[in-house]
Amino acid sequence: VAARRAKAARVSIPAIGMRARLDTVGARKGSMVIPENVARGGWLASSAAPGEAIGSTVIAGHVSDRHDRRGPFGKLTKARKGQVVTVRGADGTVQRYRIERIYTQLRTKGFTGDPVSTTGPHQLTLVTCTGKVTFPNGRYHYTKNLVVVATPIG
Repeated sequence: VAARRAKAARVSIPAIGMRARLDTVGARKGSMVIPENVARGGWLASSAAPGEAIGSTVIAGHVSDRHDRRGPFGKLTKARKGQVVTVRGADGTVQRYRIERIYTQLRTKGFTGDPVSTTGPHQLTLVTCTGKVTFPNGRYHYTKNLVVVATPIG
């Protein structure tokens, strides 16, 4: 139970220069609430805490702001299998993970199953948007989610 309260505070992938502070977030109408500030990500409080024995730790962030300025989660497109992800807890604990899977899925599909499971072996799931579509008026929209799944090291 004590590990459950070890909130995720920062995430980084040194190999791609990604570093972001994290806010603890919930869900609204079945969707994860992601911080408006593109420089910050969100740890889904109803998911596993970093280092728990069971379930997925889910962290997500916006790829860019409304003016298309990329944030740290925009670097996830450079993530590769085998790279190390570090999650620092608010209590100073550090958990390390190795990227095992990277895939995209339609945003309309929602998230179910292994990447967000509250049961099964512990893992880390990082999510951002991809599949940018730009309209003639300059507005844009993302049609897919980029999902990066990593397993604990050690």
